[in-house]
Amino acid sequence: MADWLKSLPKPVGLMACNDDRGRQVIEACKIAGVHVPEEAAILGVDDDELICELSSPRLSSVALNLERSGYEAAELLDRLMRRRERMADQRILVQPTRIVTRQSTNILAIDDSEVAEAVRYIRQHAKERIQVNDVARVVGVSRRGLERRFRRMLGCSILSEMRRVRLEQVIRMLVETNQSIGHIALALNFPSIEHISRFFRQHMKISPLAYRKKYGGK
Repeated sequence: MADWLKSLPKPVGLMACNDDRGRQVIEACKIAGVHVPEEAAILGVDDDELICELSSPRLSSVALNLERSGYEAAELLDRLMRRRERMADQRILVQPTRIVTRQSTNILAIDDSEVAEAVRYIRQHAKERIQVNDVARVVGVSRRGLERRFRRMLGCSILSEMRRVRLEQVIRMLVETNQSIGHIALALNFPSIEHISRFFRQHMKISPLAYRKKYGGK
């Protein structure tokens, strides 16, 4: 594996079939002298916190809705035992819910240093009600100039990136916590429940509660 990793063009992104294999890839990168995440970004599957947090660097992973799949399996077993369904061709799909970002993929692959700094600032202050002018001021570039460079490098506006990162924060709290929508709105500095619900529905075409019901645990 180390020899194969050396042969790959860099930078490269690798997705492992599960977290155990992802951690093995990280160890093989060390043997090969391949820097993670600068030369190889590694992503696992399962979001096993013990494995991901003990990896060095810590492993990013795709979180799966295993709890919901467990309920669906129990419901299917009940129907089978009651002879209401046949076993043939039964499938229970384990749905992914999100990517839990850790150090193994945490890199800004942006050639423009000011744009990279702006994106970093947006991510660090995602829970605050920052404005586009705040981002431009921190970077030290005019709003118009930064906007032009943002569109050239990322294909979107500064405001669009701010909304995308903020939406990620809402999604993460919906699926990772049991906090009410009101508490989430307060934690992320939304003016009201109505405001966060309108914001979420505008971008996801579904209400926050419906999203939690679909992708969070029962």
